[in-house]
Amino acid sequence: MTKPLIFLAFADYHTTDDHLRELGAEQDGIVAALQEAKAAGLCEVITLADTTVSKIQAVFNDSQQLISIFHFTGHANRYELLLKEENIHAEY
Repeated sequence: MTKPLIFLAFADYHTTDDHLRELGAEQDGIVAALQEAKAAGLCEVITLADTTVSKIQAVFNDSQQLISIFHFTGHANRYELLLKEENIHAEY
């Protein structure tokens, strides 16, 4: 049986008014919280900092297993993840 794959993506698409000052600390905290489970062989974790649409797509396209959890930390609204190169628009 394959281990669950957790994909963590972090991005700070910002102007001077809306910079995510605590993004690095949040990333460190999430990665640290999952470290024990990863060390025990309970899951695999992929982490991308300062990510882009292309990098996110590459992980989904290149992954040899199904991604169980996708977590994004950064700017977003109801329909989009706001990234540096372009926005990912979700239809639902």
